Amino acid sequence: IYKTYIHPVDERSSVLPPVSPVRTMAEWEELSGILITWTSHQAILRQIVAHAQKEGLVYIVCSDSNTVKNYLTSGGVPHTNLKFIIAPFNSIWVRDYGPWTIYTNDADSIKFVDWKYNRPRPNDDNVPVHFANFTGVPLYQTTVFPNDLIHTGGNFMVDGQGTGFSSKLVLNENPGKTEAQIDTI
Repeated sequence: IYKTYIHPVDERSSVLPPVSPVRTMAEWEELSGILITWTSHQAILRQIVAHAQKEGLVYIVCSDSNTVKNYLTSGGVPHTNLKFIIAPFNSIWVRDYGPWTIYTNDADSIKFVDWKYNRPRPNDDNVPVHFANFTGVPLYQTTVFPNDLIHTGGNFMVDGQGTGFSSKLVLNENPGKTEAQIDTI
């Protein structure tokens, strides 16, 4: 299916890289919030929301915010620091298809990056666009040659100092690109 899949491109997003230097936010850096998709495993999601909202914003992608609010209330979870994004989705795996945070000029401006999701799930693939529009944060999409890149967030770890780590899956899923080209993107 993926060979004929067409990644959604948002006209408001940039397909050109930022003009200033960028660095990817490290796994260990402080967050102002988290993004989840409300679908399966709701008991676990409720626990995540209960604890995460004490530390920052919880953005919840869902199809009906009232259903989520009712479920949280029935479990004794208050509605503090919650933001609801009503948007279509295919699965729970937002770490894989969600946006990645970058900073321009080392740390002065936050922006998002959206790769081509490595699964043919168009609604999941569009979640970064919905999130960027909701938050007003600029979005850069790696969807157009020569900067097109198929990748998944679950296969990407960063140290915030310019080093990214991925398995060879990223090479296998981008057979028209060399490892050096992928590193540059």
